[in-house]
Amino acid sequence: MWLAVGYAIASMFPPPAPVAGILVGALADPAAAWIGEASGKTNAKTWRGSMGHLLVAAAVLLVAGFSWTSSIIAAALGTTLERWPGPLNDNLIVPPVVAASVSLLA
Repeated sequence: MWLAVGYAIASMFPPPAPVAGILVGALADPAAAWIGEASGKTNAKTWRGSMGHLLVAAAVLLVAGFSWTSSIIAAALGTTLERWPGPLNDNLIVPPVVAASVSLLA
């Protein structure tokens, strides 16, 4: 549910920003979970998972055609929010923040 709402919010930004938010949500977040679980932790976020999120997010954004600067900043923001233990679900906030950041940096 939260991921769908996050995608809907990301889709409100001008193209191609929604693509960035949706791709990072769809690919980097599962990669972080997979890498984190592979490192032996199952219920806590790991630094390895976060680094996996950062690398996958940056790679996805670069392949999608965003600039190096936009890709690195958006990936770093998305990773920080994915790791943040705040009250909001990371699936709700990562896609819109990534979309907003590439939109502002374009």
